[in-house]
Amino acid sequence: MTEPEPRSITRTDWLLVGVLLALVLPLRLWLLHNTEVTARDSIGYIRYALRFEKEPWQQVCETNHQHPGYPALIWLMSQPIRALDGATTPENMQFSAQLVSFVASLLLILPMYFLGRQLFDRKISFGGALLYQYLPISAQHLSDGISEPAYLLLLTAALLQAVHAVRERSVWRCALC
Repeated sequence: MTEPEPRSITRTDWLLVGVLLALVLPLRLWLLHNTEVTARDSIGYIRYALRFEKEPWQQVCETNHQHPGYPALIWLMSQPIRALDGATTPENMQFSAQLVSFVASLLLILPMYFLGRQLFDRKISFGGALLYQYLPISAQHLSDGISEPAYLLLLTAALLQAVHAVRERSVWRCALC
């Protein structure tokens, strides 16, 4: 009977994460460059984000149906984009929303790989993370200006903390979850 792989993170794991990033980055860049029409939801998030500049944040949050996290990320990402361009244009705001999704989808690789690593082995966690990033529907959703990439990043990170909390019986990991 073979001995199970240790669950600790090694240099090999970081190398595989680097390979994942190298394989996924061209896809993400291609999708970012070739998205011509943004999703309808992203327009609502962009409007929400722009209201943060004109109205008090509490009033903006109280009058919207959506959670303010993703629009706040769009607003933060739009600050350097608009500063470089010198204007607030629909294209800048669309690009800002897509950049938030771009960064979140790349960061999603980390908790996804390490969650798979905690539950299975290196091959399965590598293959699962790569497959998810390249599946047509998830690839498109992760590159558009919608809140799913940020949501999936936070959800997967919370699940990873839950696995660590149960394995280590750690209260602080449970609180992070």
